[in-house]
Amino acid sequence: LVMFPYLLFICLVALAMGILNSLGHFFMPAFSPAMLNVCWIAAIGLVYFGPQMTPERKVFVLALAILFAGVVQLAMQVPVLRKLGVPIRLDFRFDHPAVRQVARLWAPVVFGMGIVQLNVLMDGLIAIGFSHQPGGPDSFSLFGLTIRYPMQEGANSTLYFAERLYQLPLSVLGTAMATAVLPTFSRHFARGDHEGLAATLSLALRVIFFVGVPASVAIMVLSEPMVDLLFKRGKFTEQSVERTAMVVLFYASGIWAYCGLQVLVRAFHAMQDTKTPVTVGASMVAANVAMNLTFIWFLREAGLALATALSAMFQIAILFRLLRRKLGAKLGVRDTLGSLVKTATASAAMAVACWLTLKFMPAPVGLTVRALRVFAPLAIGGGVFVASAWLLRTAELSLVLKAASKR
Repeated sequence: LVMFPYLLFICLVALAMGILNSLGHFFMPAFSPAMLNVCWIAAIGLVYFGPQMTPERKVFVLALAILFAGVVQLAMQVPVLRKLGVPIRLDFRFDHPAVRQVARLWAPVVFGMGIVQLNVLMDGLIAIGFSHQPGGPDSFSLFGLTIRYPMQEGANSTLYFAERLYQLPLSVLGTAMATAVLPTFSRHFARGDHEGLAATLSLALRVIFFVGVPASVAIMVLSEPMVDLLFKRGKFTEQSVERTAMVVLFYASGIWAYCGLQVLVRAFHAMQDTKTPVTVGASMVAANVAMNLTFIWFLREAGLALATALSAMFQIAILFRLLRRKLGAKLGVRDTLGSLVKTATASAAMAVACWLTLKFMPAPVGLTVRALRVFAPLAIGGGVFVASAWLLRTAELSLVLKAASKR
């Protein structure tokens, strides 16, 4: 009940962030969500280090902190909106043509943008339905056949922990890039400049792949030490680490595709085409379910992650082809493929560096050593990737470094 008003504030925050992004202002929309973590951490500190409280009062304080974070996030957007000349007033004219257009486009946009999350949801449901439960039978009957459950207890929890690792680069890289380029896509389309839209899309994809491919490779190579560092404690045993690391490996193989999808779908939305991403997305959900029900018999829960990654790869290939046909303009396929080959080569060098560094690290005993087994290979591998990209004269390297230096 305390947190219910948070829905209102966070929806207004999202609206304000969309307006600011459309006006080319990205700093405050990117920064303000951090206030949720700040308020949450402050509340946790108050609960644990402050005066004695009953369990009910502790929950109330945490809920109040989240509500307060919503108010703070909205308050941070308002001055910037006013500075940019955006009038802030209540207007209940629901019959306005723009409101009707947004209402018409809203549902397909939500579905189109949520395909990866929908596939993850299907992974979880299948993990629950096809896992042996404690105290329950180890097999089930289907069409008169007795079939052993392909997954063991904890499959859904394994997926949950693995998702925490691959979702971070997806939100930081894919969502950030897609949000930044959407206004530019829209302006090009509004002017009828299909060549400009195609050029912007090609550049955005090259940059996304330049950061997404090494992110995929790094997490794949270091999946086990990452899981060991973040989760191994209490009931999370060595066997749990191995199971989760395998799922992380397959989920991470598709990070570059998850990120690229965000950009491609935004390009369709900029052209006010919400039908195509939904149609392709629905077919990919069906394909994901079919692959899930195939892979779980020999890869168990890791097969669910592999199916999600492959679905994203198929989806990005189909959307790219449809977008080329729709724009009637070249999307710089040769430049994109050339850049991707260079990025993959640099990523392969990084993978070798990460693997060799990990081999020379001591056994994972103690928090310090476990942390070093993650961050030392990342640092050395990252340096090798940058050096390799520079030697290969990858154009996207200078773009990324220039953007980073401006922050």
